[in-house]
Formats: sequence, structure tokens, C-alpha cells
Amino acid sequence: MLDYRFEKFTDMFNKNNFSDFVLGVDLGGTSTNICIAGIRDSKPYILFIYYFETKRLDSLSSAINQVLSHAKEKFDLDESKFDYFKDIIIKQSINKNARLDFKHAAKKLK
Repeated sequence: MLDYRFEKFTDMFNKNNFSDFVLGVDLGGTSTNICIAGIRDSKPYILFIYYFETKRLDSLSSAINQVLSHAKEKFDLDESKFDYFKDIIIKQSINKNARLDFKHAAKKLK
């Protein structure tokens, strides 16, 4: 298990308040931040951020899998909602100019 710091951006989380969920990654030289946002009214709202020390990661996919497992265990978020994004994020993580369009991403989940 990888060490991380966790920050919750909402006190009262209810997964039913969101139509979909998005997983985003900021991969930096010092730290890697993995965010879960909920989509409501076609807008993303940051719910949780997991902070990892990049040099301690054995791979980006292991950090993403750990985040998804924690989200399932603690918040009952179904990992299958994130499969599309997980593949894209891992492929695009080497491209520093890659950005996920949240509106496009939300449509892909439906």
C-alpha cells in the first residue's frame, strides 16, 4: 500500500447528489494528486483529493487503483464508473499538455 494524504472537500457526501464521477490526475515531479469530482448540472465539484509523493510511486496505475479501492470502500463509489478515465489518464499522463474536458467526460459516462 502506498502512503498518501487524503483531503475531503465536503462534510456531507451523498453519492446520489451527483449524476457521474470523474477521476483526474496531476502528475508532477514532486507530488502526484489524484482527485475525484462529482458531476452535477454538467459541472465538476471536487470531492476528494489524494496526495502522493511522486518519487515513492512504483507506477501511476497502482496509485489510481488504490484511490479507486479507497473510494469504493469508504464512499461506495463503483469503480466501473471510472474505467474509461483510468485508461485515458494513464495514456495521457506522459503528455504534459493533456487535459480532460469535464463536459465531454461526463457525456462519455452516460
